[in-house]
Amino acid sequence: MRVIAPVPWTPPGMNRLSKKWADYAATANGQEIYDSVNVSRPAYATPPHPIHFIGAWIMAAWLKLSWEKLMSGFNCDLIHAHTITPDGFAACKLAKSLRLPLVCSARGSEVHTTPKESAAIHCMTRWALRQTDGMIAVSSALAQEAVAIAGNTLKPKVIYNGVGENFQTAGDQLALRQKLNLPTAAQIILFVGRCELDKGTGELLQAFGEFSRINLHSELVVVGDGGARQTLEMETQQQPFGSRVHFVGQVGRKEISEYLQAADIFVLPSYGEGMPNALLEAMAMGLPCIATMVGGIPEAIQDGVNGLLIPPKSPTAIVVALKRITTDSGFARQMGVGAAQTVKDKFTWPANAKAHLAFYEEVITKFHESN
Repeated sequence: MRVIAPVPWTPPGMNRLSKKWADYAATANGQEIYDSVNVSRPAYATPPHPIHFIGAWIMAAWLKLSWEKLMSGFNCDLIHAHTITPDGFAACKLAKSLRLPLVCSARGSEVHTTPKESAAIHCMTRWALRQTDGMIAVSSALAQEAVAIAGNTLKPKVIYNGVGENFQTAGDQLALRQKLNLPTAAQIILFVGRCELDKGTGELLQAFGEFSRINLHSELVVVGDGGARQTLEMETQQQPFGSRVHFVGQVGRKEISEYLQAADIFVLPSYGEGMPNALLEAMAMGLPCIATMVGGIPEAIQDGVNGLLIPPKSPTAIVVALKRITTDSGFARQMGVGAAQTVKDKFTWPANAKAHLAFYEEVITKFHESN
Protein backbone atom coordinates (compact mmCIF):
# COMPACT_ATOMS: atom_id res chain seq x y z
CA MET A 1 0.00 0.00 0.00
CA ARG A 2 1.05 3.56 -0.67
CA VAL A 3 -0.69 6.63 0.77
CA ILE A 4 -1.05 10.02 -0.92
CA ALA A 5 -2.53 12.68 1.39
CA PRO A 6 -2.78 15.97 -0.55
CA VAL A 7 -2.35 19.12 1.57
CA PRO A 8 -3.61 22.60 0.54
CA TRP A 9 -0.77 24.87 -0.55
CA THR A 10 -0.25 27.68 1.97
CA PRO A 11 0.06 31.20 0.50
CA PRO A 12 2.83 33.34 2.06
CA GLY A 13 1.80 34.67 5.45
CA MET A 14 -1.28 32.44 5.83
CA ASN A 15 0.55 30.16 8.27
CA ARG A 16 0.54 33.05 10.78
CA LEU A 17 -3.25 33.47 10.68
CA SER A 18 -4.39 30.12 12.08
CA LYS A 19 -3.17 26.80 13.40
CA LYS A 20 -4.86 25.02 10.48
CA TRP A 21 -2.77 26.84 7.89
CA ALA A 22 0.33 26.51 10.05
CA ASP A 23 -0.20 22.74 10.07
CA TYR A 24 -0.66 22.72 6.28
CA ALA A 25 2.59 24.65 5.83
CA ALA A 26 4.48 22.33 8.18
CA THR A 27 3.36 19.09 6.49
CA ALA A 28 3.17 20.12 2.81
CA ASN A 29 5.41 18.13 0.45
CA GLY A 30 6.56 15.95 3.32
CA GLN A 31 7.17 12.21 3.19
CA GLU A 32 7.36 9.59 5.91
CA ILE A 33 7.26 5.88 6.58
CA TYR A 34 4.41 4.92 8.91
CA ASP A 35 4.13 1.25 9.93
CA SER A 36 6.13 0.32 6.80
CA VAL A 37 3.76 2.34 4.57
CA ASN A 38 5.09 5.15 2.39
CA VAL A 39 3.06 8.34 3.04
CA SER A 40 3.40 11.42 0.78
CA ARG A 41 1.79 14.79 1.55
CA PRO A 42 2.02 16.80 -1.69
CA ALA A 43 0.75 20.40 -1.74
CA TYR A 44 -1.91 21.52 -4.22
CA ALA A 45 -3.61 24.89 -4.73
CA THR A 46 -7.18 25.07 -3.45
CA PRO A 47 -9.48 28.11 -3.80
CA PRO A 48 -11.22 29.58 -0.74
CA HIS A 49 -14.93 29.48 0.06
CA PRO A 50 -17.37 29.64 -1.69
CA ILE A 51 -15.58 28.23 -4.74
CA HIS A 52 -13.37 25.74 -2.87
CA PHE A 53 -15.00 22.86 -4.81
CA ILE A 54 -12.86 23.91 -7.79
CA GLY A 55 -9.98 22.47 -5.76
CA ALA A 56 -11.21 18.99 -6.72
CA TRP A 57 -10.47 19.75 -10.40
CA ILE A 58 -7.07 21.17 -9.47
CA MET A 59 -6.29 18.12 -7.34
CA ALA A 60 -7.30 15.79 -10.19
CA ALA A 61 -5.07 17.56 -12.71
CA TRP A 62 -2.16 17.77 -10.31
CA LEU A 63 -2.38 14.07 -9.35
CA LYS A 64 -2.43 13.05 -13.02
CA LEU A 65 0.69 15.10 -13.73
CA SER A 66 2.52 13.86 -10.62
CA TRP A 67 1.36 10.23 -10.62
CA GLU A 68 4.50 8.62 -12.05
CA LYS A 69 6.74 10.46 -9.59
CA LEU A 70 4.52 9.70 -6.59
CA MET A 71 4.14 6.02 -7.50
CA SER A 72 7.71 5.35 -8.62
CA GLY A 73 8.50 1.66 -8.18
CA PHE A 74 4.94 0.80 -7.10
CA ASN A 75 2.46 -1.14 -9.24
CA CYS A 76 -1.07 -0.14 -8.33
CA ASP A 77 -4.05 -2.52 -8.62
CA LEU A 78 -6.70 -0.29 -7.04
CA ILE A 79 -7.19 3.27 -5.80
CA HIS A 80 -9.08 3.90 -2.55
CA ALA A 81 -10.17 7.50 -1.99
CA HIS A 82 -11.23 8.51 1.51
CA THR A 83 -14.12 11.00 1.38
CA ILE A 84 -16.21 11.73 -1.71
CA THR A 85 -15.22 15.35 -2.39
CA PRO A 86 -12.73 16.61 -3.21
CA ASP A 87 -10.59 13.44 -2.99
CA GLY A 88 -13.12 11.00 -4.43
CA PHE A 89 -13.96 13.28 -7.36
CA ALA A 90 -10.26 13.77 -8.14
CA ALA A 91 -9.60 10.04 -7.79
CA CYS A 92 -12.44 9.23 -10.21
CA LYS A 93 -10.82 11.42 -12.85
CA LEU A 94 -7.43 9.84 -12.15
CA ALA A 95 -8.66 6.24 -12.09
CA LYS A 96 -10.42 6.61 -15.45
CA SER A 97 -7.31 8.02 -17.11
CA LEU A 98 -5.19 5.17 -15.66
CA ARG A 99 -7.86 2.49 -16.25
CA LEU A 100 -7.75 1.38 -12.63
CA PRO A 101 -10.63 0.34 -10.35
CA LEU A 102 -11.65 2.86 -7.70
CA VAL A 103 -13.21 2.57 -4.24
CA CYS A 104 -14.53 5.68 -2.46
CA SER A 105 -15.42 5.70 1.22
CA ALA A 106 -17.72 8.10 3.05
CA ARG A 107 -17.17 9.04 6.69
CA GLY A 108 -20.10 11.39 7.31
CA SER A 109 -20.20 15.10 6.47
CA GLU A 110 -19.23 14.67 2.81
CA VAL A 111 -22.60 12.93 2.32
CA HIS A 112 -25.02 14.44 4.84
CA THR A 113 -23.66 18.02 5.04
CA THR A 114 -21.23 19.09 2.30
CA PRO A 115 -23.55 18.40 -0.72
CA LYS A 116 -26.04 20.89 0.76
CA GLU A 117 -23.54 23.75 0.56
CA SER A 118 -24.20 24.40 -3.12
CA ALA A 119 -25.68 22.90 -6.28
CA ALA A 120 -22.14 22.55 -7.69
CA ILE A 121 -20.93 20.45 -4.77
CA HIS A 122 -24.11 18.34 -4.85
CA CYS A 123 -23.56 17.60 -8.56
CA MET A 124 -19.89 16.83 -7.95
CA THR A 125 -20.77 14.43 -5.11
CA ARG A 126 -23.44 12.69 -7.18
CA TRP A 127 -21.06 12.29 -10.13
CA ALA A 128 -18.30 10.82 -7.96
CA LEU A 129 -20.70 8.36 -6.29
CA ARG A 130 -22.01 7.23 -9.67
CA GLN A 131 -18.54 6.83 -11.21
CA THR A 132 -16.81 4.88 -8.43
CA ASP A 133 -16.49 1.10 -8.87
CA GLY A 134 -17.26 0.52 -5.21
CA MET A 135 -18.42 2.66 -2.31
CA ILE A 136 -17.86 2.06 1.41
CA ALA A 137 -19.97 3.69 4.12
CA VAL A 138 -19.18 3.60 7.83
CA SER A 139 -22.86 3.06 8.72
CA SER A 140 -26.09 1.87 7.12
CA ALA A 141 -27.64 5.29 7.68
CA LEU A 142 -24.83 6.94 5.73
CA ALA A 143 -25.18 4.36 2.96
CA GLN A 144 -28.87 5.24 2.60
CA GLU A 145 -28.04 8.95 2.39
CA ALA A 146 -25.51 8.24 -0.37
CA VAL A 147 -28.09 6.25 -2.34
CA ALA A 148 -30.54 9.15 -1.99
CA ILE A 149 -27.95 11.37 -3.72
CA ALA A 150 -26.66 8.99 -6.38
CA GLY A 151 -29.69 6.80 -7.08
CA ASN A 152 -30.53 3.13 -6.57
CA THR A 153 -27.75 1.93 -8.88
CA LEU A 154 -25.31 2.71 -6.07
CA LYS A 155 -24.75 -0.34 -3.85
CA PRO A 156 -22.67 0.78 -0.86
CA LYS A 157 -20.78 -1.67 1.30
CA VAL A 158 -21.15 -0.96 5.02
CA ILE A 159 -17.90 -1.48 6.96
CA TYR A 160 -17.86 -0.24 10.53
CA ASN A 161 -14.87 1.60 11.99
CA GLY A 162 -12.74 -0.14 14.59
CA VAL A 163 -11.34 0.85 17.96
CA GLY A 164 -7.68 0.43 18.90
CA GLU A 165 -6.65 -1.67 21.88
CA ASN A 166 -5.25 1.41 23.65
CA PHE A 167 -8.86 2.57 24.07
CA GLN A 168 -9.88 -0.61 25.84
CA THR A 169 -7.65 -0.53 28.91
CA ALA A 170 -8.65 1.34 32.06
CA GLY A 171 -5.93 3.29 33.88
CA ASP A 172 -5.58 4.87 37.30
CA GLN A 173 -8.33 7.50 37.16
CA LEU A 174 -7.03 9.52 40.12
CA ALA A 175 -3.49 9.67 38.75
CA LEU A 176 -4.73 10.64 35.29
CA ARG A 177 -6.87 13.44 36.69
CA GLN A 178 -3.88 14.80 38.56
CA LYS A 179 -1.77 14.59 35.40
CA LEU A 180 -4.46 16.39 33.34
CA ASN A 181 -5.12 19.02 36.02
CA LEU A 182 -8.71 17.91 36.49
CA PRO A 183 -10.61 17.93 39.82
CA THR A 184 -9.95 14.59 41.48
CA ALA A 185 -13.27 14.31 43.35
CA ALA A 186 -15.60 15.70 40.65
CA GLN A 187 -18.07 13.89 38.41
CA ILE A 188 -16.53 14.56 35.02
CA ILE A 189 -18.67 14.83 31.89
CA LEU A 190 -16.61 14.61 28.70
CA PHE A 191 -17.12 15.78 25.11
CA VAL A 192 -14.57 14.89 22.41
CA GLY A 193 -14.91 16.26 18.89
CA ARG A 194 -14.79 19.36 16.74
CA CYS A 195 -15.82 22.39 18.76
CA GLU A 196 -18.51 23.45 16.28
CA LEU A 197 -22.19 24.23 16.72
CA ASP A 198 -23.28 21.30 14.53
CA LYS A 199 -21.66 19.02 17.12
CA GLY A 200 -24.23 20.24 19.65
CA THR A 201 -21.68 22.06 21.78
CA GLY A 202 -24.02 25.01 22.32
CA GLU A 203 -26.80 22.74 23.61
CA LEU A 204 -24.31 20.82 25.76
CA LEU A 205 -23.13 24.00 27.50
CA GLN A 206 -26.70 25.15 27.97
CA ALA A 207 -27.62 21.78 29.47
CA PHE A 208 -24.60 21.80 31.76
CA GLY A 209 -25.58 25.23 33.02
CA GLU A 210 -28.84 23.74 34.30
CA PHE A 211 -27.36 20.41 35.42
CA SER A 212 -24.53 22.10 37.35
CA ARG A 213 -27.10 23.73 39.64
CA ILE A 214 -28.45 20.26 40.53
CA ASN A 215 -25.15 18.41 40.71
CA LEU A 216 -22.67 20.65 42.50
CA HIS A 217 -19.78 18.21 41.99
CA SER A 218 -20.06 18.00 38.19
CA GLU A 219 -17.44 19.36 35.78
CA LEU A 220 -17.57 19.53 31.96
CA VAL A 221 -14.47 18.88 29.87
CA VAL A 222 -14.50 19.82 26.17
CA VAL A 223 -11.69 18.22 24.15
CA GLY A 224 -11.27 19.47 20.60
CA ASP A 225 -10.84 22.64 18.59
CA GLY A 226 -12.98 24.42 16.03
CA GLY A 227 -14.48 27.64 14.79
CA ALA A 228 -16.98 27.95 17.64
CA ARG A 229 -14.54 27.35 20.47
CA GLN A 230 -13.48 30.95 21.14
CA THR A 231 -17.06 32.27 21.19
CA LEU A 232 -18.34 29.44 23.37
CA GLU A 233 -15.42 29.78 25.75
CA MET A 234 -15.98 33.52 26.16
CA GLU A 235 -19.72 33.07 26.72
CA THR A 236 -19.12 30.29 29.25
CA GLN A 237 -16.65 32.34 31.28
CA GLN A 238 -19.41 34.90 31.88
CA GLN A 239 -21.73 32.26 33.40
CA PRO A 240 -21.84 31.23 37.09
CA PHE A 241 -20.75 27.71 36.12
CA GLY A 242 -17.89 28.95 33.92
CA SER A 243 -15.12 27.81 36.28
CA ARG A 244 -16.46 24.24 36.05
CA VAL A 245 -16.08 24.03 32.26
CA HIS A 246 -12.65 23.14 30.87
CA PHE A 247 -11.88 23.83 27.18
CA VAL A 248 -8.85 21.67 26.50
CA GLY A 249 -8.42 22.19 22.76
CA GLN A 250 -6.96 19.69 20.32
CA VAL A 251 -4.85 16.88 21.78
CA GLY A 252 -3.08 13.77 20.49
CA ARG A 253 -4.46 10.23 20.37
CA LYS A 254 -2.71 9.22 23.59
CA GLU A 255 -4.14 12.22 25.43
CA ILE A 256 -7.68 11.46 24.17
CA SER A 257 -7.35 8.01 25.70
CA GLU A 258 -6.28 9.58 28.98
CA TYR A 259 -9.21 11.99 29.07
CA LEU A 260 -11.61 9.12 28.42
CA GLN A 261 -10.09 7.14 31.29
CA ALA A 262 -10.35 10.18 33.56
CA ALA A 263 -14.04 10.79 32.76
CA ASP A 264 -17.26 9.41 34.27
CA ILE A 265 -19.74 10.14 31.46
CA PHE A 266 -19.39 10.79 27.73
CA VAL A 267 -21.81 13.04 25.80
CA LEU A 268 -22.01 13.51 22.01
CA PRO A 269 -24.98 15.74 21.09
CA SER A 270 -24.25 16.06 17.33
CA TYR A 271 -26.78 17.11 14.71
CA GLY A 272 -25.44 14.51 12.27
CA GLU A 273 -22.83 11.72 12.22
CA GLY A 274 -21.59 8.82 10.14
CA MET A 275 -20.16 6.50 12.78
CA PRO A 276 -18.21 8.69 15.23
CA ASN A 277 -14.95 7.19 16.41
CA ALA A 278 -15.01 9.36 19.54
CA LEU A 279 -18.21 7.64 20.63
CA LEU A 280 -16.88 4.15 19.86
CA GLU A 281 -13.70 4.88 21.83
CA ALA A 282 -15.72 6.10 24.82
CA MET A 283 -17.86 2.95 24.63
CA ALA A 284 -14.73 0.79 24.45
CA MET A 285 -13.53 2.41 27.68
CA GLY A 286 -16.76 1.33 29.36
CA LEU A 287 -18.12 4.85 29.83
CA PRO A 288 -21.88 5.36 30.06
CA CYS A 289 -22.61 7.34 26.89
CA ILE A 290 -25.29 9.83 25.92
CA ALA A 291 -25.60 10.51 22.19
CA THR A 292 -28.12 11.85 19.70
CA MET A 293 -30.17 9.46 17.59
CA VAL A 294 -28.66 10.66 14.29
CA GLY A 295 -26.77 8.97 11.47
CA GLY A 296 -25.14 5.68 12.41
CA ILE A 297 -25.25 6.25 16.18
CA PRO A 298 -28.35 4.04 16.70
CA GLU A 299 -26.39 1.23 14.99
CA ALA A 300 -23.93 1.37 17.90
CA ILE A 301 -26.16 2.34 20.82
CA GLN A 302 -29.30 0.51 21.84
CA ASP A 303 -31.18 2.92 24.08
CA GLY A 304 -31.19 1.85 27.72
CA VAL A 305 -29.02 -1.22 27.02
CA ASN A 306 -25.53 0.12 26.25
CA GLY A 307 -26.14 3.87 26.34
CA LEU A 308 -28.81 6.54 26.10
CA LEU A 309 -30.16 8.02 22.86
CA ILE A 310 -31.60 11.53 22.84
CA PRO A 311 -33.03 13.83 20.15
CA PRO A 312 -30.66 16.46 18.70
CA LYS A 313 -30.85 20.15 19.58
CA SER A 314 -32.42 19.45 22.98
CA PRO A 315 -30.61 20.72 26.10
CA THR A 316 -33.51 19.39 28.17
CA ALA A 317 -32.95 15.85 26.88
CA ILE A 318 -29.26 16.08 27.81
CA VAL A 319 -30.14 17.15 31.35
CA VAL A 320 -32.68 14.32 31.76
CA ALA A 321 -30.12 11.76 30.54
CA LEU A 322 -27.41 13.13 32.84
CA LYS A 323 -29.77 12.93 35.81
CA ARG A 324 -30.64 9.33 34.99
CA ILE A 325 -27.02 8.23 34.83
CA THR A 326 -25.76 10.19 37.84
CA THR A 327 -28.56 9.16 40.20
CA ASP A 328 -28.39 5.41 39.49
CA SER A 329 -24.86 3.99 39.78
CA GLY A 330 -26.04 0.48 38.94
CA PHE A 331 -27.66 1.67 35.71
CA ALA A 332 -24.54 3.67 34.80
CA ARG A 333 -22.34 0.62 35.37
CA GLN A 334 -24.69 -1.54 33.27
CA MET A 335 -24.49 1.00 30.38
CA GLY A 336 -20.70 0.98 30.52
CA VAL A 337 -20.40 -2.81 30.53
CA GLY A 338 -22.84 -3.09 27.63
CA ALA A 339 -21.00 -0.42 25.66
CA ALA A 340 -17.61 -2.13 26.03
CA GLN A 341 -19.07 -5.48 24.96
CA THR A 342 -20.68 -3.92 21.88
CA VAL A 343 -17.33 -2.61 20.70
CA LYS A 344 -15.69 -6.02 21.20
CA ASP A 345 -18.47 -7.68 19.22
CA LYS A 346 -18.93 -5.23 16.33
CA PHE A 347 -16.22 -2.59 16.08
CA THR A 348 -12.72 -4.07 15.81
CA TRP A 349 -9.91 -3.20 13.41
CA PRO A 350 -9.23 -6.85 12.45
CA ALA A 351 -12.86 -7.18 11.31
CA ASN A 352 -12.59 -3.85 9.51
CA ALA A 353 -9.40 -4.90 7.69
CA LYS A 354 -10.82 -8.28 6.69
CA ALA A 355 -13.94 -6.65 5.24
CA HIS A 356 -11.87 -4.09 3.32
CA LEU A 357 -9.61 -6.72 1.77
CA ALA A 358 -12.57 -8.85 0.70
CA PHE A 359 -14.28 -5.82 -0.87
CA TYR A 360 -11.08 -4.79 -2.69
CA GLU A 361 -10.84 -8.26 -4.24
CA GLU A 362 -14.50 -8.15 -5.25
CA VAL A 363 -14.14 -4.73 -6.92
CA ILE A 364 -10.92 -5.67 -8.75
CA THR A 365 -12.46 -8.90 -10.08
CA LYS A 366 -15.65 -7.18 -11.33
CA PHE A 367 -13.62 -4.36 -12.90
CA HIS A 368 -11.48 -6.70 -14.98
CA GLU A 369 -14.44 -8.88 -15.95
CA SER A 370 -16.26 -5.85 -17.35
CA ASN A 371 -13.22 -4.35 -19.09
